Amino acid sequence: MRRQVLLFPVLILFSTANAITRFLGKRLPAAKLHGWIFNWAIGSEETATEIRDELISRTATILEESETEIEESPEELQQEIDESRRRASSIISSGEFVLALLFGISGFFVSPWITFVASLVIALSASLRITAVESLAISSTPEPHSVEWLMAARGWNQGAVEEGRILLNTVSAVGIKKYDERAFSIFVEEIFVPSVAEGAVSLPKAIGRMFTQMIELTQSKSA
Repeated sequence: MRRQVLLFPVLILFSTANAITRFLGKRLPAAKLHGWIFNWAIGSEETATEIRDELISRTATILEESETEIEESPEELQQEIDESRRRASSIISSGEFVLALLFGISGFFVSPWITFVASLVIALSASLRITAVESLAISSTPEPHSVEWLMAARGWNQGAVEEGRILLNTVSAVGIKKYDERAFSIFVEEIFVPSVAEGAVSLPKAIGRMFTQMIELTQSKSA
């Protein structure tokens, strides 16, 4: 059981290291390392494979159901989010946020603009995704910190890191390569804050909004 409890923080650290190495232009053998971590935490490669297959199936179902709920009843969705937050593990949620925050603070001095923005998105994305996983896993498993719950949280966190990397690459592609006070102000006021508000309902739409508005901002500056 101790290994299972350690699985989530170990995977957060690995995902952060993976994001940093990608930013530096290098790659970790992610698939092999993920497999080793799963097997270490669960103690059986066969069990780990079964859980991964089940997670893929259930995640697809949850995404389809959540899209329907968002379109049909945002009030009910918000109630579910509020309820899941009340029942969430404060230790794991706080650990995720603190890690992302530390990554953001360190990134602000290493690569002020790009890494800081990416870490903000990771923090936002992970927070919303963990909330969604809690709603699924707590209602379907008797123990919130079960292997299945941790595996689901890992899957959502991986998606958060990937989205942060996509936005990081987007920021780099549009030419904002170093900290600029005016650029940062424009990003926060015109892109990030509205996207956070939209992300409370649909995170993919929020990420898409950021991407679209950053492209539009770049085009208007070059016109």
